[in-house]
Amino acid sequence: MSTLVQIPNQPGKFAIPGLGKQIDIVEWNEQDIYDTVVYPAGLQLSAAAQVNFFTQVNGKARIQTNLTTNSKVPARHSAIVLKAGVFVQPKWGTAVPELADQMAVYQEGSWDLLKNRKVQIEETHMWGAATGYGFVAYGVDFAAPAVTVAPGSNGVASPAAIPPLLVPFELSSDDDFEGHIFMRSPAGLTAVGGVAAPAFTSHTLAQDTPVMFVLHGFLRAPATR
Repeated sequence: MSTLVQIPNQPGKFAIPGLGKQIDIVEWNEQDIYDTVVYPAGLQLSAAAQVNFFTQVNGKARIQTNLTTNSKVPARHSAIVLKAGVFVQPKWGTAVPELADQMAVYQEGSWDLLKNRKVQIEETHMWGAATGYGFVAYGVDFAAPAVTVAPGSNGVASPAAIPPLLVPFELSSDDDFEGHIFMRSPAGLTAVGGVAAPAFTSHTLAQDTPVMFVLHGFLRAPATR
């Protein structure tokens, strides 16, 4: 399903089939709503508590979040969310998360999104939450500097390759919203072909590992005179 469908013979008018809504595109800016949380070095992921996004934005820099009020778009603004996802960032200050750190967060993590305390997007695996802001490149595994990783990847490297939500949703400044990431360790693994299931040990982060939660769509500011 196309996210936006131009309405014939009406310049600038688009339909959003998933919302049953028409918009005048010049009134909206394409934009991300985002927030960042850093998992600290030394944390074993199985011990990680639920991490909340968008709920504690006060005091954060613009590079970490573009919200100024917890859990809300700016006053009198409206948003239409067409895509949602999470992104494990490749660097945080002088800390460079090892490839294994990034992969482990994706492997053991799951996420959801709430709007007005009701589930908007059900909890699902982080591998299925690509934003398109990742990259693929050759790199060095810092745990074994003599070994070159070919290639290294921290997610899909093409926003255009990420499908939109089949059910987009709207946010107003009257709405509250928050995202969560959970760490889930496999349990109850079964034997296959008579071979005992392997033991699973949750990963311990070697470096600070930042994770960004992204809502992509359109934002409309109040009309000015």
